[in-house]
Amino acid sequence: MNKTQKNAFKWLLSQGYKEPEILFKENKSPTFITPDKSYEVKRLTGTQIIFYQSQYEKLIDKKNAVILIFKDDSPSPVLTIKFDEIKSKPPKYKNLDINWVSNDKKTKTLKVSEKTKLRLQKHGYMGESFEDLINRILDKIEKK
Repeated sequence: MNKTQKNAFKWLLSQGYKEPEILFKENKSPTFITPDKSYEVKRLTGTQIIFYQSQYEKLIDKKNAVILIFKDDSPSPVLTIKFDEIKSKPPKYKNLDINWVSNDKKTKTLKVSEKTKLRLQKHGYMGESFEDLINRILDKIEKK
């Protein structure tokens, strides 16, 4: 278990579950299964969480699937979301950015600081994805 998963496990215990009732599925979705719910644990990076297509496909048919979002070293989730609320794949939910990564194309996650993200947003157009923005900036540089 990674640190975020350990925090989630401890939190589930604090919610009244007994250790034998909590099934941990390493490298699978959902992360934890209890008698009444399935839990997918996500680490919050800045304002973003990442969902891969394979995780989405595993959760879409689960009843009572819950997303637990933890900041580093947080003993409890900063946000709890019913998966049904985001299964339409919104790019934003409340103040959260959700990066839906499709497995059918080769993508990589690019980590940038909050300051860099804000700088990029200043140059973006309404509705423009970060990928489109970065490619537009690179195209402009390469034309010089």
